[in-house]
Amino acid sequence: MVIDGFLARQRVVNDRNQIFSFYLAGDMPDLPTLHLPIADCDLCSIGNSTIAAVPHSSLREMMTDSLGLTHAFWRETLIQAAIYREWVENLGARQALGRLAHLLCELTTRMEFVGLADNGSFRIPLTQQGVADACGLSVVHVNRTIQELRALGLSEWENHTVTLLRAQKLQAVAEFSPEYLHQLNPSGGSKITKAGFGL
Repeated sequence: MVIDGFLARQRVVNDRNQIFSFYLAGDMPDLPTLHLPIADCDLCSIGNSTIAAVPHSSLREMMTDSLGLTHAFWRETLIQAAIYREWVENLGARQALGRLAHLLCELTTRMEFVGLADNGSFRIPLTQQGVADACGLSVVHVNRTIQELRALGLSEWENHTVTLLRAQKLQAVAEFSPEYLHQLNPSGGSKITKAGFGL
């Protein structure tokens, strides 16, 4: 389980690194190994991270004793699968501007949900190479796209701090809707939240 920091699931494909997903505080990226003992990707920390490791035997014992915990783990796995499907669509169907905009919208929504973003601003340890690996673009293309988002007045990216300036417009460019994240309302209700951009 990620306690603090930023993890990426990645694999080298045809001599190029491809990032498949990011994991933030509260995520449990390693649940599939409960049933699939051989990992098909590397799980890497981007910058400094703190993780908690729990033996599979302990998890299985807890799941046997708690149906609610079993359901929570199953839900976490399904949400990660939904995020993965969205990433496939992002890489396969969108141009560079939409790809990067969608990544920023997703990260903002997820980071706000766990209290790591403030008013559309958050810090991430990603370099432009990391963004390129996640978006299937070259570093040059990523740099050009970041500049395009800045010129459109949609976002600022200074050092490792990202700020969304016109969140609704950025969502439109990204064709982003947060429903696939399936997050419960942080205020305690069961309604799926539209949070992430103060909507």
